[in-house]
Amino acid sequence: MRISLDVLRCPAMLLAFAWLLCASGASHEFDGGMTLEQLLELVRQNELLYSDMDVTITDDYETDQMPDAPEVATLGGGTLKTIHKEVSRHRYVAQGEWYHYERIGTWIYAREDQMEVIHLRQYDGELTRGRTGGLANLIHGYKECELPIRAHTLFQRMVGISEPLSVFLRGNVGLGHEPSAGSRWFPEYKGEQDCNGEPCYLVELTMRTFDRTQAQQRVALRELFWLSKMRNLIPVRAVVYDHEGATPVFSAEATVKSWLEVEPGVWFPAKAEFRAFDRFVADKQVLKWRRVYTLESISLQPDHPKSFFQTVTFPEGTLVYEFKDNKELRAYRVGSPNDPHLATGKAKAANRRLLSALGIVAIVVIMAVVVFLRYRRKERT
Repeated sequence: MRISLDVLRCPAMLLAFAWLLCASGASHEFDGGMTLEQLLELVRQNELLYSDMDVTITDDYETDQMPDAPEVATLGGGTLKTIHKEVSRHRYVAQGEWYHYERIGTWIYAREDQMEVIHLRQYDGELTRGRTGGLANLIHGYKECELPIRAHTLFQRMVGISEPLSVFLRGNVGLGHEPSAGSRWFPEYKGEQDCNGEPCYLVELTMRTFDRTQAQQRVALRELFWLSKMRNLIPVRAVVYDHEGATPVFSAEATVKSWLEVEPGVWFPAKAEFRAFDRFVADKQVLKWRRVYTLESISLQPDHPKSFFQTVTFPEGTLVYEFKDNKELRAYRVGSPNDPHLATGKAKAANRRLLSALGIVAIVVIMAVVVFLRYRRKERT
């Protein structure tokens, strides 16, 4: 995983990571040598097997300790609390261009301090709606899902990275722009190697740091990925080595513990675990945090009506930021006088009242005409 050093060292993450396949979708084994470019193209083709999907996972995260009082930091005048434990449920639905994402659970900051979290995001082909607690976004057009659940990217997702694996493993070439000053990622295909009893392709990512002249460089991090040859090139294991000290230190490991064959030849991790370690304390390496994803359900053939992707609502009191063409149109609180939808609702209600009044008047006029005609008829007789 292209992880920053801070992610591995801090006790928790703070809020704010060309061939067509046969019909079965199984990965092909190559005769002879293979280049990194060929391997990543094969990864990309396998990723397409999961383009449409309805998947639900449970997320269990915990650090090595649970303090009595929350650990608080400040940022931009606000405060951030360290999450020491999370138990949540994530659902992600991708159906054509539409998507639905929900994350519902509990963040625990200390023994007596916790918060319920609800994060929702949808795109229905026209609008992107998102809500986290009392804050919401209404975006005209498409805005990507921050952390989609994908078979090939579970390890990356555990540390907040959303790039497709076929892009991620290209290093800085895959980013499409110059890296941040002072560091670059270099990928290398290392060949075939068994891992946990499975034949795999091994890819290494190396982060090198440079001085201002770009002349001197040194290795800062190394990440190794074993891509399963038998399971759609999904990573079965990944490890991270920290080269900041005099000798490399094993600092993180991600492993698929069990698998589910969703369809013939199409696999998904049923249970995956990520562990990040601290440097040695008293000659023993200490676990900093651990995250486990467990698969609840999955379908590769979702068939939801469009209305399913329009269910995110903004309760009264929600602060909504509305955007169009990457520009903020307005900000308003639902139910307040400046709520444009409330004004529209009032106008519609007024129109309904006017129509009702006109209807009553029309009925009265008709009744008066009927009475008048009957009266005239009686006079003639």
